[in-house]
Amino acid sequence: MLRFMGRSPYAAAALGLGSLLGLATLLLMAVWIHAPRPAPLARVAGVALVLTLVAMILARDEIRQGMLQRAGFEINSWVEPQWGPITLFALLLVASLASIVWMVVIFVRSRPGPPGR
Repeated sequence: MLRFMGRSPYAAAALGLGSLLGLATLLLMAVWIHAPRPAPLARVAGVALVLTLVAMILARDEIRQGMLQRAGFEINSWVEPQWGPITLFALLLVASLASIVWMVVIFVRSRPGPPGR
């Protein structure tokens, strides 16, 4: 909680911005309901909603980092990739895409011609 109360200006800014953008989104949506031309307000409300989500995601990440730091967790600088599962995934992806293309080709070829032939 101290991170949001001034220990980390970034965390406090993310939480404050997210809260203000959330309130602005609610206000825009309330005005949007009764507006004679709601399309521009709907766009602005949508953008404000996306920005609210981004700010809240950043605030949640600050909480996560604070809890990990408090627990003494150190971040590893390198993660060893597991190439076997990655290769299997790539092969199965190629096989599934090939089978979908094959099914589409069969479907297109099996369509009956126009009536009257």
